[in-house]
Amino acid sequence: SGGAGAFSSGGDPAWKSCPGAGQGVLATDNCCLCGTPELGDFEAIHESHLSQCTCVGPACGCASAPNPSLAASCENGQCAGWDIRTSTKYAACTNDTECKLRMGLECCEGCQSGEWGLIAMRSDAESALQQAVCAPDTACDACVPTYPPNATAQCLGGFCQGVVTP
Repeated sequence: SGGAGAFSSGGDPAWKSCPGAGQGVLATDNCCLCGTPELGDFEAIHESHLSQCTCVGPACGCASAPNPSLAASCENGQCAGWDIRTSTKYAACTNDTECKLRMGLECCEGCQSGEWGLIAMRSDAESALQQAVCAPDTACDACVPTYPPNATAQCLGGFCQGVVTP
């Protein structure tokens, strides 16, 4: 795998070590990710190593899109990647009223986005999410997100999911 600028942590535990929140990032060792990547396409590393993970070179000849459902956080001193669509910590539910929409998994939720950036999570997990992905003392804009009118958060298969109807 890989292309020009590809990286590998080589299993070095220092790349995954993190002393606190807001330091984990997802990086790929393959410069050409076609389609929408999934969690297995990435490695969770400390943000200080991200500059060694830049992919440069010719276009891959395929379309790609970010996956707003993926994130990394510091868990017990180690960077860990996760997918909110299967996260019991942030998205487990028993009914639709427990779920809410959110614009991506960045520390600060975007104020406005298209359908592509939508995720769904458990309403009572926002504080836990921010503790996991935000560096201490991070200040976010005081805006109210605008969600597409045809989008809802639903509990499907025991997890909150964003549903967009045509």
